[in-house]
Amino acid sequence: MLSALVILLLVLLIVPAALGCSAAPSRGWSGLLISDNVLYVGTYQGKIVALDLTTADPARGLPPELKWDPKDVVGSVSPGFTCGRVNNPMALYGVPAVADGRLYIGTYDGTVLWVSLDGSAVSDPRFDTGKAIVGSVAIADDTLFVGSSNGLLYAIDLNLNEKWQFETGGEIYGTPVVKDGVVYIASADRCLYAVDAESGKEIWRFQTKAAIMSTPLVEYGRVYIGGCDDRFYAIRAATEEERVAAANGADPLVRQYESVFEGAKNWFWTQALAYNGQIWVGNLDHRVYVLDAEDVAQQLHEPYKTGGMVSSPPVELNGTIVVASQDGKLYAIDPESWDMSVYAIDAKTNEVFEGEAKPKNGLPPILAPMFADPASGILYLHAQDGTHTLYAFQLSTKEVLWTFRTDKIK
Repeated sequence: MLSALVILLLVLLIVPAALGCSAAPSRGWSGLLISDNVLYVGTYQGKIVALDLTTADPARGLPPELKWDPKDVVGSVSPGFTCGRVNNPMALYGVPAVADGRLYIGTYDGTVLWVSLDGSAVSDPRFDTGKAIVGSVAIADDTLFVGSSNGLLYAIDLNLNEKWQFETGGEIYGTPVVKDGVVYIASADRCLYAVDAESGKEIWRFQTKAAIMSTPLVEYGRVYIGGCDDRFYAIRAATEEERVAAANGADPLVRQYESVFEGAKNWFWTQALAYNGQIWVGNLDHRVYVLDAEDVAQQLHEPYKTGGMVSSPPVELNGTIVVASQDGKLYAIDPESWDMSVYAIDAKTNEVFEGEAKPKNGLPPILAPMFADPASGILYLHAQDGTHTLYAFQLSTKEVLWTFRTDKIK
């Protein structure tokens, strides 16, 4: 297990050379959500912003208007993950979630709260975990699931009352994933856990050789996850019989992996993407790996190289796999022909450059999860530097429709 010192160094984003790691994600980010034509995103000042997408005017390059006044949701902005080109810390890292007319958020100051979708109310009191929340809130069957860096996984009702808590042996930095009544959560204690969503009882655990900071993917009857041991695993998902047994008091099981990929050169930080029997996953070694869902030890294509660490999850947009990198570029890959196109956006003019061409003012690093809208073909991304700018990128025409600077929010 990684020592407490190494975990601390990870949080501070100082990567020990002895571990063979070049670096860890180095700048703050906040993922975005689009629901019913409203874009929700957190700012580094600790506010939640709601943009009415129906008011955008792409023909004139005008961004959408605020649906309601930004809400202060963080009491105090802690230093967070910050260094390099970013001078300001982030107060929100996860992606907001919507349920029952409310927007739910987990904050870096350790609280879970809600904002009504019409902007008229903010929860008071909040649910306080006491330690930083870096991952997102997951919602299933009117229950919120959230992990905290205090090592606890919480189940909370929609009114922010605790149902149960599950203790791991280390900090939790990823997001819970709920599938078929089972919550999957990874911890810095080197373990991935399967927990019964109703009772909070442990079904099984799977142990790796180092901390796990990423979010699991549950598809094809398996759980896919990568860790800080530079390995990517496929583990058989919990069965209904195992879930029922655990809820009735059976001892937790110890899972072994079905297959493992060992060809990466650095840590896996982000969630993978499943597409047509393929598993796409980025790595801090600047590469994107395409693995066989049946046997992740098998690569289906040579790794795609980017110019920076990949900490934003790949997305699929109308048959194209899009990867964002900390080099500020977008990599669009055709999973049928395996052809890759590379796009870079000039951060001042919004002009799009292809291939090796370099804009004078390159796009800031992209670390946050992107949002791919198949109906419009628009890729929404939140680039991280001092401006923390939102981009609406039309993939088919390769143009920026509009941008919105969240640092200008007061």
